[in-house]
Amino acid sequence: MSTQIYPSDESPTLYYSPAHRNCRTARGESCEPVGDSAEVTALERLGHAALCGGRLDEAETHFRVALKRRQEAGSRGQAGLPQAFGRLGVVAVARGDKEEARTLFELGLDLARAVRSQWTVEDAMLLHNLACIARAEGRLEEAESLYRGALEIKHHTLGADHPLTATTLAGLGWAVLGRGAHAEAFGLFQQTRQLLERTAEEGSPGLAHVLLGLGLVCLRTGQVEAAEASFRRAAAIWRHLRPDSPQLARVRLCLARTVYVRDRDYARLIVAAALRDHQLAERPDPRVVQRLLAWLDQHTA
Repeated sequence: MSTQIYPSDESPTLYYSPAHRNCRTARGESCEPVGDSAEVTALERLGHAALCGGRLDEAETHFRVALKRRQEAGSRGQAGLPQAFGRLGVVAVARGDKEEARTLFELGLDLARAVRSQWTVEDAMLLHNLACIARAEGRLEEAESLYRGALEIKHHTLGADHPLTATTLAGLGWAVLGRGAHAEAFGLFQQTRQLLERTAEEGSPGLAHVLLGLGLVCLRTGQVEAAEASFRRAAAIWRHLRPDSPQLARVRLCLARTVYVRDRDYARLIVAAALRDHQLAERPDPRVVQRLLAWLDQHTA
């Protein structure tokens, strides 16, 4: 029974945190950006809105102008420069240019070392994003090290019970699962699930992603009923958020693999429904469509 983790399931998102006001370093000192103009703040907000809307050229334009204004401001704009490059890195990720993204995230970290005495939570997100890229490219040891570094900073700056801490904890779980350490991955996913259940909404995509990870661990270790329950809960979240999403289609495929042994017809119905719903999407993911069709072809008498 295959339990392949699809590359696009490696992370719920390359989440990048906009600059927090009154954020803290690992030593507890304030690192609030000084001298940010209203223009820079507005440009970065416009860029973030465009990024969320998938308008990548518009987002990049806003972020580049904001970066230029920070550079022109000299010492007054330095505190926000690492994150300015990080925002451009996220645009590169959205375009599929991981090499450019990695260069921008690393540049952001280099600048952070130059302008701060200790890492901030924003710098932790740069580490987190580098870890996501490393994990997607199969460099699991590097990814795990980066996640652990980001997690240590977040524990000091945000505390253990914070949704942003959960984001990195989940990423670490996927990296650990990737190297086959099922018991450790299970513990990390359980910890993340409990944290999100305390701090986030029931229907959050982050929780759905963690439930997918838990389901995969359970399936790989023979806990079929627990796997099915986890997949069903994840599917319910995605069905509510976006019925035509590739995430829901992937979770349904995992669910079908789980129930196939006991009810083959039902499993085929699950995948057929997933294929139908995803094909109705504005932009269906061809890789997801191909996997669903291949599974149906292999499992149809």
